[in-house]
Amino acid sequence: AALCSAIRQGCYTIVELLLDRGADVNAGDGAALQEATEGEFEDVGIPKLLLDRGANVNAQDGIALRSAVDLGRNTMAKLLLDRGADVNARNGAALRSAAKRGHYSIADLLLDHGADVNA
Repeated sequence: AALCSAIRQGCYTIVELLLDRGADVNAGDGAALQEATEGEFEDVGIPKLLLDRGANVNAQDGIALRSAVDLGRNTMAKLLLDRGADVNARNGAALRSAAKRGHYSIADLLLDHGADVNA
């Protein structure tokens, strides 16, 4: 879809235009937010815009948070957690991912947000 294409290119103004014209921020089971968190652009502007426009932060069982953690994107993970991402989705997959990849600061962030240390 055009929305995901604009997100992949990091085109904030086009993403905003498409949303203003009625693009469904949750189409494809939250594909837009997932695309924004795992794309090559680490800026949180587009994910924040999507969340402001009603993107489901827990779509696809929390894949957006898991993607941010996998890629070591602390600021992105914090944004998602602050917006209500389920820190224990997929039986604690985010914390396991942070531990596996050695992302200390993200593991600490997840624990601060209530991640189950025994998951």
